[in-house]
Amino acid sequence: MEFITLKPEELRYICDPSQFEFETTESVPPLEGIIGQERAVRAMEFGPGHKKAWLSHFYDRADRYG
Repeated sequence: MEFITLKPEELRYICDPSQFEFETTESVPPLEGIIGQERAVRAMEFGPGHKKAWLSHFYDRADRYG
């Protein structure tokens, strides 16, 4: 796996607020659950209830995805 070095200013994304149709988030309905990350959520729900302590967390390799 090849690593690249990022500058601090490259570690965040600043979006253009004019792309949104609302003035404040008070008018936006709340979301239910977690968006995306379904596999990670299932793993976090599975681990803590399992008999073996070493299964308390699940990690996947990011280099498997495109």
